[in-house]
Amino acid sequence: MEKTILIPIDFNVECLNTLKLALRRNEDNLNTIVLMYTHVSSSSITDLLFSPQHKVLDAMRTKEFDDALAIIENRFERSIKHIKLRMFSGYNISAFDMFLKGNKVDEIYVPKAYGLNPPTGFDPLPLIQKSTLPVYEINWESNAIVYPIHQLGPLFSN
Repeated sequence: MEKTILIPIDFNVECLNTLKLALRRNEDNLNTIVLMYTHVSSSSITDLLFSPQHKVLDAMRTKEFDDALAIIENRFERSIKHIKLRMFSGYNISAFDMFLKGNKVDEIYVPKAYGLNPPTGFDPLPLIQKSTLPVYEINWESNAIVYPIHQLGPLFSN
């Protein structure tokens, strides 16, 4: 069975634990993954015209994040059809519903204890909780060890 799964991210390596655990639950499916980053858009027409989505997303990515994502892609290669990185800038449920429909999302996985902290964004969880799609909370235990934001260690903590 094919599914499209939405996972909100903040570009910290640790947030990819949600992806890893969601893929474990769906290993028998062929999954399209939508990694959604929320971004507060400028109201300046110049910024809107000359700051395309891919430039904003590329500026947020780190080598460590890309390395961690590549590790997950290799580990779950049989159950991943495609991974898309998308930016969401809407502020209401209507915009979010349109985003979900446009990306053909079937279900949403969110971290239970991890607080998303997008540096130029906002917390998408209030909008996600209002969605009519199935929302699954994923919980993992953070180790007592404190990792720098961009280290790969948190990805292998469970």
